[in-house]
Amino acid sequence: MQKAIELVTTELRSTHNSEVIERWYISYLKEKEHPKSMFRDVLSITMPDIESSDVLESTAMLFEMSQKAADEMSLKDVDHSYEYSMEVISIFTVYNLIFPIIEKHVKDKTLGSRILGIYNDASMHMNRPRKGSLEVLEGRRRFFFDLYIPVMIYFICTGRNYDMKDKEEEFVRMYLVKRKGSEWNGACMDQFCKKMSCGEEKVHEALEFLFYKAY
Repeated sequence: MQKAIELVTTELRSTHNSEVIERWYISYLKEKEHPKSMFRDVLSITMPDIESSDVLESTAMLFEMSQKAADEMSLKDVDHSYEYSMEVISIFTVYNLIFPIIEKHVKDKTLGSRILGIYNDASMHMNRPRKGSLEVLEGRRRFFFDLYIPVMIYFICTGRNYDMKDKEEEFVRMYLVKRKGSEWNGACMDQFCKKMSCGEEKVHEALEFLFYKAY
């Protein structure tokens, strides 16, 4: 998280000449619950030598923090208070900082541009009208931040042309089953990993890590 805060601070200083604004967002980030993401672990499986991995991990963390806050707010009754307004502003500001951070700190500009496309695509998908409970929304975030984004980075780096968004519903279902500890079937999970991996050995390895170790 420290790297993410450093990147945010640097970006804020380049756009706002205000210590008050800087302190506000640093405090906001420190107060938020840090995501328990497996992004770094999965990326280390699929792309262990990718450059700027610390920047990618930090921006994915910022992305998930803003997404979690947006998900939680979507299930609450709208309260047009000062606190609500500041939360909305903070969510959008943190999310929007991701893009210039990647543009400036990922050395391979073509890679950075394509990763921004992945982030933007994931954001548009996750912020469609939401359905389900907090647990379901958590499952969606686990799909996108633990699997989809690092795997799509792997695909663009290796020249694959495949989109996994249609796997979201099945992933969430299996995630919730695993978290509840009921109806768990090892053979079923093996079949699930095989189907979800798109024939990619590293993606299969990442899925096994997530469902047999991380979750």
